[in-house]
Amino acid sequence: MPEGIQNQETNVGSDLPPEATTYGGLLRIAREGKGLTVDQVASQLRISPAQIEGLEADDYKVFPTPVYARAHLRSYARLLGVDDNKVIDMFNVALRPEDRDPRTFIRKTTQDLAPYQDAQPKNVGGKVVAGLLFLAVLIAAGYFGYQYIPSMLANSDSETQTAAAPAASAPAAPEAKEQEVPAAKQEVKTEPEAEKKAEVAAPSSEAAAAAAAEEAKEKQEAELKERLQKEAEEKAKQKAEEERKAAEAKAAEEKEAAAQTVDTSEPMRLEYHKTEDRWELPYSAKGEVKIKLEGKNGECWFGIYKDNKLEFNTQLKAGQSREYSVALPFKVSVGNRQNGAVHLDGRAVNLDARPNSTSTVFTAYQK
Repeated sequence: MPEGIQNQETNVGSDLPPEATTYGGLLRIAREGKGLTVDQVASQLRISPAQIEGLEADDYKVFPTPVYARAHLRSYARLLGVDDNKVIDMFNVALRPEDRDPRTFIRKTTQDLAPYQDAQPKNVGGKVVAGLLFLAVLIAAGYFGYQYIPSMLANSDSETQTAAAPAASAPAAPEAKEQEVPAAKQEVKTEPEAEKKAEVAAPSSEAAAAAAAEEAKEKQEAELKERLQKEAEEKAKQKAEEERKAAEAKAAEEKEAAAQTVDTSEPMRLEYHKTEDRWELPYSAKGEVKIKLEGKNGECWFGIYKDNKLEFNTQLKAGQSREYSVALPFKVSVGNRQNGAVHLDGRAVNLDARPNSTSTVFTAYQK
């Protein structure tokens, strides 16, 4: 190791510039960080400066095969103190598809040695050279199997796991974004349409509501009108019925009054009750009867009896009169009847029931 080169692990963090994302950029930054030149590193690794620059430029074609490039990358990383596994992983990812197949190395090496194998050596020296070249091929193939295959298998497993993990988790986010973005766009696009529809629907809804309210109002008014009309008809019918009943009652009263109306011009005649051997006067009266006694042509005598007891007794001359109020039934006796007169409630009583007698006695009772 030349002076100034210390085999210490370089701290390559996440704050490195974008060039550090490739194996060549990572090595170049580490070399410059240690203050080393390309020539110093080439001298230490025993390769040409052009090959160092090729590696730092991510051009592994400066070596015959990827195997040689990988071997020198590992040495270069260890020289700078960089994680060689990380550098190799980055290198394996950067390999072209045709360079990842191990058979490509063998085929290429075989093709390179084909002129020597096809040649028919004419001397022992030629055979020795051919044998040495064939041995070199075997050694190279063994070295390839030791260096390249385990790394490729590990890289394949790493790539498989790395590819599986994003397949399980990472794509979900883009898919979600792809679903969310159109949804957002759709919402943005549909909002004006929804607003337009709402604006169109709003007047329609208001018109429908107004029409419904008007219809309800008309129906209510019609129901009110019908109810008032029925009430008016019912009242008119009731009034007519009351008037009819009143007219009938009045007619009945008038009929009854007419039936009870007595012609005062005709005196009431007495009826003889043979069984009782007395003269009687059936009379209709409400409450007490007003009795008027009069003297006409001379003196006469009057007596009024209630329950066979004399209540009133008077003697009247011509032109004299007396009035009494007595409840039915009662008895009236008149002496010298031709000179006297008896009125019940203003109606005269015919006292000529006994023409051959000067006195008259009769009993008035409720008819």
